[in-house]
Amino acid sequence: MEDRASSIEDKEMRPTGNALDVILVQTLDDADAFISTEWHVMFGWSTWKSNVRAGVGDAIDVYVNETRLNVSMKLLEYGRCTFNNIENEYLPPVGVDWAACKLKRDGSPNRVRFEHVRASRTYTRVIECDLYVWQPDDFAIIADLDGTITISDVEGHIRTLRLGQYDYMHVGVCAFLTKLHTIGARILYLTARPLNWAGGSRVHLKEARQDEIGLPPGPVITNSMGLTGALFTEVVNKNPHVFKAGVLLGIKDAMVRAGRRNDHPVFVAGFGNRPTDTVAYTDAGVPRNTSFLIDPESKLQAEGSEAYASYTDPKALLWLLPRIKYKVPIEHVRRIDELTASELDRDEEMEMLRYIQRERQSLLQEAAAAEQAHASAFPSM
Repeated sequence: MEDRASSIEDKEMRPTGNALDVILVQTLDDADAFISTEWHVMFGWSTWKSNVRAGVGDAIDVYVNETRLNVSMKLLEYGRCTFNNIENEYLPPVGVDWAACKLKRDGSPNRVRFEHVRASRTYTRVIECDLYVWQPDDFAIIADLDGTITISDVEGHIRTLRLGQYDYMHVGVCAFLTKLHTIGARILYLTARPLNWAGGSRVHLKEARQDEIGLPPGPVITNSMGLTGALFTEVVNKNPHVFKAGVLLGIKDAMVRAGRRNDHPVFVAGFGNRPTDTVAYTDAGVPRNTSFLIDPESKLQAEGSEAYASYTDPKALLWLLPRIKYKVPIEHVRRIDELTASELDRDEEMEMLRYIQRERQSLLQEAAAAEQAHASAFPSM
């Protein structure tokens, strides 16, 4: 292993690789103790380099909010990184000094950076991701990406990741998820995309805008496997729900271990575009009547509900809100009531607008019919 003294020197920061976002659940007993979800980090890898040249075995420095952690990761073959933790190498070991990191606990992201420094290189390889602090009694809503936020699966990949067309989304999705965020819900972006696309997916969600409204902040969790493994899961095994359910159950377990006090589901609602999404969500405790599917025409529906025209239809929230009202901590109920009242007003306004439009159309049709009748009765000479 090469000497890392050169880490103190100024070097070019060269992004190479991807990492999943991390959730730290603050324990009830200690404000500076946390239960973490798994850390999946993968640096760029070349099959043409030997393990020695690639730096296999090197230490990977981890920074949170520009503070270097008192533990490091180790670089393995194929660019994977792990902690020195015999219980689970993807979890940080006991003893991390989180207090030094000045963690933001208001739902906004903390910045994480992984640095691979080698004396023989004139640059430092870096990967960045976000870290979110949740409370054990928080409630969350799941949102798939492709076909759920974006309009379709395949085009969602191409337009957002390849072409940077971040506005290729179902109408109203930004405002819809933002409203759910304002009542106190944590938003979890869960996708079967491979780990290789985590960074691009994160950029897409941060840059997305509809009528100047962006998507609310929240961790982006992709498949922890690389492109080949994710495609195998999606195309060959056709069981992405197994991966998604595993992620959700892992988060749920972290909440319980951190001291969750209520028996309500961690995940109170979910939005997807495939039946397998519903399977994953219900396996993790989401009630079927709040597990929504959306089609390519933007219509969304949960079990037992009508089909709503799009995310802009206030009736969708009017179906959802009463069904989660008593499954969340009581301090959020008032905000749910306020949003419900607001959506009722909006629904009445939209119904009135539809009525006016129908009346106008009817009058236009009557006028056209009268004009035609007049023309028939008095043909021009």
